[in-house]
Amino acid sequence: MKLSDAQPISALDTNDDPPTVASGPTLKDYAVVVAALSVFSIGLFIVCSQNAGIDVEAEILLVPLLTLVGLIGLVWIIMLVFRNYAILRKITSGVYYQSYTEDHPPDWVERPARTFNNLMQLPQLLFLACILMMITGYVDRAQWMLVWIFVATRYVHAAVYMIWNHVPTRFGCFCAGAITLFVIYIRMAGQLWS
Repeated sequence: MKLSDAQPISALDTNDDPPTVASGPTLKDYAVVVAALSVFSIGLFIVCSQNAGIDVEAEILLVPLLTLVGLIGLVWIIMLVFRNYAILRKITSGVYYQSYTEDHPPDWVERPARTFNNLMQLPQLLFLACILMMITGYVDRAQWMLVWIFVATRYVHAAVYMIWNHVPTRFGCFCAGAITLFVIYIRMAGQLWS
């Protein structure tokens, strides 16, 4: 077919309906996320105001940290199992894992890998904050509870990512963790500078 023989697009269409595209998150979805994060932030404020200044031993931070390490290890094992299962069952070939450009595996195979990659990012800042709190001895019950809240957001985020992968929910979990981490650092900085 030569360019001069081309017909207008409307003449080629047999259906007058516009083409459908997989729709992503809507403004309404993000409005719900913002509302949930607002309530979450109020909850963090209440946790901090009711538990500030109540001393706890710095070693108490090891339990939530090890719980987070457990999540990272679990996701790593799931990633290994899914990838190797997919290769052994010929769902995908090992070619993809040589260059990451050809023979893409199904999404369910790679979601644990993306979740694992995500756990190598934001949680590292929590590890640093906890090390600083243990070195300086600045840990109160509010900080300890905030660390647990952050760990809980990472568990929920990982589950949503690997099982459901609903983007607004995943985004909300990520933001809840980021807000919690921000509060941990702000409180720690305020205590160290006072």
